Amino acid sequence: MAKKAVTKPNTTSKTKKVVSAYAKNVLSTPQKTRLLADLVRGRKVIDAENILKLTHKKAAGILLKLIKSAASSAENNNNMDIKNLVVKSILVDEGLKLPRFKYVSRGNVARKKKRRSHILVELIESN
Repeated sequence: MAKKAVTKPNTTSKTKKVVSAYAKNVLSTPQKTRLLADLVRGRKVIDAENILKLTHKKAAGILLKLIKSAASSAENNNNMDIKNLVVKSILVDEGLKLPRFKYVSRGNVARKKKRRSHILVELIESN
C-alpha cells in the first residue's frame, strides 16, 4: 500500500490549508470502503478515529491509518492542531481488478474479480 501525504492551499480561502493522504491499490472493495467513508466524512479527526477503532471491518483499519497519517503530517509540516482538524472529504475510487478463476463442473471456469481501491483523505482545520 503506497501512501503519500500532500499539502496544498485551498483555493476558496487563503487562510485554510488542506492536508491530504493517498493510498493506492488497497485490498478492499470500493463498495465496502465507501460504507465506512460515509461514517466519518465531515467529522472531527478525533471522533473519526474513535468510530473507526470500534468498527469491525477490514477497511476500518486502512482508513484509520490514512487519517492518522494525514493528521500527523498536518501537525508536523503545517503546525496545525489535531483537535481542530476535520475530515473534509474521503474519496474512494476503483483500483485494479485482478482476475481469478474458480473451476466448476463439466470443465467450465467461473471468473471472479478481486477488486481494489484508491483512497484519498483530505483534512482541513476548523476554527
